[in-house]
Amino acid sequence: MIERYRRRVPQKGGPRSSSGASYTVGYGKPPKQHQYQPGQSGNSKGRPKGAKSTSTLLRETLDRKIEVRTGATVRKVSVREAIMIRLAEAALKGDIKSAHFLLQRYDIAAETAKPNVLDPDRYETVEEAIEALAKEGIHID
Repeated sequence: MIERYRRRVPQKGGPRSSSGASYTVGYGKPPKQHQYQPGQSGNSKGRPKGAKSTSTLLRETLDRKIEVRTGATVRKVSVREAIMIRLAEAALKGDIKSAHFLLQRYDIAAETAKPNVLDPDRYETVEEAIEALAKEGIHID
């Protein structure tokens, strides 16, 4: 049989701070003398100045320029562009995963580049919006 434990219910008139005030000490309520004073932080050292987040480090790494040799020419491109070039070369050589990845990224980029037909700020009247939808192949009856 499973043993069940009763949950502790805080009692009224529980422990008080040493100052004798009506402040109830309990979970999430430390005694007044142990609370942070105004202007004092719980993390006094905090994040060091100049520390970079992971997303900043990743962006800087991918935007860094490197030299890439294509045939007899050498040109400087970003790491991000070099990766895309290598993926395209691998896809042309028959790597299905590279081709799938590139085509998927292309579809996502093309989808986000389309203007939103249903954006209400684009039209002054409902009729204009219905005409725009009809041009996109969406018919409202």
